[in-house]
Amino acid sequence: MLWHKAWLETRARFMVCLGLLTIPPCWFWIKLPDGLNESTVYYRVIFENQTLAVGIWIVAALFLGLGGLLRERATGSSAFTLALPVGRARLIGVRVGMGVLELIALAAWPWLANFLISWVRETPFSVPQAACCIAVLVACGLNYLALASLVSSMIEGEYTAALTALGTVIVVLVTVVASEWDRGLDFLMTILGGECFERETYLFPGVASLQWTTMFYSVVMAAAMILAAIVITRQKDF
Repeated sequence: MLWHKAWLETRARFMVCLGLLTIPPCWFWIKLPDGLNESTVYYRVIFENQTLAVGIWIVAALFLGLGGLLRERATGSSAFTLALPVGRARLIGVRVGMGVLELIALAAWPWLANFLISWVRETPFSVPQAACCIAVLVACGLNYLALASLVSSMIEGEYTAALTALGTVIVVLVTVVASEWDRGLDFLMTILGGECFERETYLFPGVASLQWTTMFYSVVMAAAMILAAIVITRQKDF
């Protein structure tokens, strides 16, 4: 029941994000050159396509993470949710779990569309490369979902929470890039390929070349923010 409830609360936003993530494959279809056998050309177009998809996906992660008991209190439905025989930690856990599943689907959808387009157009496509991009995107993108969940546990207004989460992402990104304190925290650069992406071939050299340390940092930070959201929600009086 909780999973179904979480799906009903987020399905409209999920479908909108799915529609937006259809734009990059359409762009890929238009930009994909015909009559060329050089695989680098195709992988360059796919890389440019992924860059566009990443921007949309990050915004989707922020918006899918919004909501929760504070939002339900504003709409008058929190009494029903709190009457359910489950704890607040489980409520948040299920909501975040649904968000993670939706984000994985959103991360895989453009690549599935790219694969079908490449198959129809008979152009090169690397499934392992697509898997690497999806893994990096999900691992380094979880903190955006977790950040939105944390902000939603502190700020009641939906639009205020969305602007706060987006503003926080921008401030952190600018701070990390400007200070060069720790490139391991530059999640956006890692999602886009970072230093391990070969600009000559537009491919990852292999799984070992992925920035596993940054991906680990992201997962740990996401877990910490979810834990903080649970603690804050438990202390609130509804």
